[in-house]
Amino acid sequence: MLSRAQIITTLTRPLFRAAYPLLNVHSTFTTLPSYRMYSSWHNIRNKLAALRNPEQAANTLKHDLSESIPEGLGKDAKKILKYCAYLDAEMIPIGLLETIFPNTEKLNKELIELTKTHRLLKEVQPGIYSISPELQKKLKGDKPEQQIIASLLKYINDLLCNTLEHGSDDEHQLKALINCAVVVADSAKEIPDVRESLDLLCCFLASYYNKTESYYNSLVYWERSLSIRKTLYPGNHYKVAKALNNIGFAYSCLASNESSLESIISFSSAFIKLKTMVFGKDIIYEKVHLKSLEYYKASLAMQSVLSSGGSNTRSIATTLSNIGYSYMALRMHHSVYAYSSLSNFEESHRMFTSLSSCDDIARSLCNLGSIYFIFGDFNKHLELYKQAYSLHLASHGKNHPYTETVSKVVSAVDPEIFLRQGPVDRLQKQGEFRGNPIGLEFRKPILSHSGNAECLYELKLKIQSTILNKIVDDCHDNDWDTISTYFDKAFIRKKLGLLGYLPDTIESVQMLCFEAMNLGIMKSDKKPYDIVAGFCRTYPELTEKIATEYPEFFVDGSIVEACTNARWYSKTFAEMLKKNVKYQDKEIERSR
Repeated sequence: MLSRAQIITTLTRPLFRAAYPLLNVHSTFTTLPSYRMYSSWHNIRNKLAALRNPEQAANTLKHDLSESIPEGLGKDAKKILKYCAYLDAEMIPIGLLETIFPNTEKLNKELIELTKTHRLLKEVQPGIYSISPELQKKLKGDKPEQQIIASLLKYINDLLCNTLEHGSDDEHQLKALINCAVVVADSAKEIPDVRESLDLLCCFLASYYNKTESYYNSLVYWERSLSIRKTLYPGNHYKVAKALNNIGFAYSCLASNESSLESIISFSSAFIKLKTMVFGKDIIYEKVHLKSLEYYKASLAMQSVLSSGGSNTRSIATTLSNIGYSYMALRMHHSVYAYSSLSNFEESHRMFTSLSSCDDIARSLCNLGSIYFIFGDFNKHLELYKQAYSLHLASHGKNHPYTETVSKVVSAVDPEIFLRQGPVDRLQKQGEFRGNPIGLEFRKPILSHSGNAECLYELKLKIQSTILNKIVDDCHDNDWDTISTYFDKAFIRKKLGLLGYLPDTIESVQMLCFEAMNLGIMKSDKKPYDIVAGFCRTYPELTEKIATEYPEFFVDGSIVEACTNARWYSKTFAEMLKKNVKYQDKEIERSR
């Protein structure tokens, strides 16, 4: 009597012979058809046996895996497989393999052997390879090789650095490289000797995800970078401070992206979801921005401790700008956030001007312009952006991205500015038109900032529409005799009511009117500097007080020069202005 196994063998052998031509059979020992037939039949028999004896089937599978690598495989081919074992099984880019094995001709030869002869790798698409997870597991063994992981970290970091800097023409290669980087980062997290390389890889991954607007993933890797750096650099360290700043930036990006907010809500607790349903997404928006502020402030505190002799000034100024952005985003929840934003932008601008970097100064001017737009002072917003445009134009030329970006903002507020600039410039140079003889919209930005103007913000808001905006408009077609009425104490008290009788209020309003007058002069095509000259002769003491307490109210270096010329007979006055109101002149601007 036949056994059960003999019956199964007898019944299935004809079936196998009929189906054999349709099977895609992989042989790991030989390519002889007879052996391939036996090997395939052996696999089918094992599957059938699994139905009656799972334990025996598992042992058979384990035995097959142990024999999956041919004995005659070359040293280089084995090395390729060994590295592939620590990469993404589904997507291994040829670019990474070429970095590991620089000899391209030899690499291609080995890949042909591995894919077509032995079929241990599979080319899923041009330049992208895959390896079976079972083979990966066998190659890695129970204890991963730290040396291979360390080498892969170096290779991937070098390749990512070059790719992110110069861009990639092949999106499939880049995606496969990122997937491999994620796998290697997970493998390396328990290895203490590769923390610096792992930190660099986390930064690259965070930058990539930020660039592709996958902000949640970016945040994950910035947080991993912070965790590594806290281990590497205990206490206060500038790299830890930078990591805190990066996390703050990631939270800011999360809050500014609608789809990211949706993902945060979906992963939030039931209580947060309920509050979101009742109060809307603003509650998540506010919490995320407050979280970014928490990290920015922690970074600022650490940088302040580390700062010595101004060595860390630029980093502090950048962090202050970031804090300003977060407060500006939160302004819709409470007006105090807008004041906090302005004060941080002002402090950042003072630091950037001390460094004399044209691009940094221009960016900080744009930050200030944005917050003044929110306050409703559109004239100051426009003037600050014109100053930024002038700096970028002198530094980079008309066609540079920085210049073009700022020019779009300027033309959005004043659509005809670039249309009328050329004719007016020609008239000025011919002496037929009053004003700046070196160009209509050339600027000499004020570099001196007091940091005391915060106390005038609320007063400024009260008189912005009733007094200040009118002064700006009237400067275009009027002279000092007309503008002087705005500085009259009786006029100011009439406009302010009881507020006008408070101590120092009149003088504060006059200072704000002085700034508005200068904004009007710079906005006008005629550049009527005789208006400010009349003010200097009428209010010499107030001019000196403004120069000492609020030098930024002079708006532009050409205003300072007009004041100096108005009182040419006073050497003391000229020296006072030179000492307190510094500005960036044409020669310095061109040299940069």
